[in-house]
Amino acid sequence: ILERLENILLGFQSDLGGISNEIKHLQSESMLMSVKIKNRRAVEDELKKLLQNMVVSDALIVGICQEKVSERYLEYLRQLDEKIKFTRDQNPFNESLNIPPPCETAAAQDIEPQLERLRLKAVAKVRAFLLEQCS
Repeated sequence: ILERLENILLGFQSDLGGISNEIKHLQSESMLMSVKIKNRRAVEDELKKLLQNMVVSDALIVGICQEKVSERYLEYLRQLDEKIKFTRDQNPFNESLNIPPPCETAAAQDIEPQLERLRLKAVAKVRAFLLEQCS
């Protein structure tokens, strides 16, 4: 009976050792998945920043082109300035994420002419406003 009980306990001990190894493996997998999720979230946040700063909304276009120069117009100018600065920025992202700067992206090259046209329109409107104020 004792020999049989000893064999059962040795088998149980062996099973526990196997379960312990599986738990260690699962813990390491869980830690690896955690790091991957953290990295993906970091990249996602930076890509959101990229998209938010690259998209020129209809409201901004209409505001720059059709609004009269006023305090509200200054907000449109500020938004336009931020977008222009962002598209020309050399390093707005966390370097460890290996995301190219906006100035090197195809999106920036596509949006740059539109931003420049809006800038010229804004300059012309502000100039006309100032000349009108001086008259």
